[in-house]
Amino acid sequence: MPGRRERIGVAMALLVANAVLLRMNLTVRRQVADLGEKTCEALAASVSTAHESVVVAGIPKDIDGVFFFGNGLRECVQDQAMDRRADVLSIGDAEFVWDPATRTVRRATRRSTTP
Repeated sequence: MPGRRERIGVAMALLVANAVLLRMNLTVRRQVADLGEKTCEALAASVSTAHESVVVAGIPKDIDGVFFFGNGLRECVQDQAMDRRADVLSIGDAEFVWDPATRTVRRATRRSTTP
């Protein structure tokens, strides 16, 4: 059976390990939260007229294991757009896609509707 000194050492090692892991998790969560805020602001800035619709494709539900915009994107953009009531994720005037390489939304190339 380990002595008192060894038990205290193990307990301290566990506390330090947990503190380091917590710090790492909080850092990732903060980075994803900042990314969500930037994404929302970019979409809200694209809404130039009242009732303009914005289509967004490919927004991930999580990034690095942290929930992203599984839901709530519409409300976030509406809050950021303030008086310009944006309808997000419906067929409309501006189309955006999520670029996983840069972790940003970008305006998509419009498909021609004429044959």
